[in-house]
Amino acid sequence: RELSSTFVYQVVEAMGGAKQFYKDFFLTATCPLGFTKHGVNYNFYDHPDLQRDVTPFIVRSLKAQIAMGGRSDVAVVLGTGKLMAISSA
Repeated sequence: RELSSTFVYQVVEAMGGAKQFYKDFFLTATCPLGFTKHGVNYNFYDHPDLQRDVTPFIVRSLKAQIAMGGRSDVAVVLGTGKLMAISSA
């Protein structure tokens, strides 16, 4: 199983490198905050209370990114399961 960051680096390189890629694409995260639990990465969507608490922040962050020129008509989700369900809601 490939880590999403490794996949992203491979895509960027395949599309001509960082300079060329970022001329055409804006890469962001649903939640730009990182969470850990017991020293391990913890996804906000794995705990209903955390998801509820960070959702207003996530919405504000996404709206701010769109206001800076980010497109809202197209998105690529790097994830499956819970993240895909949240992103398509």
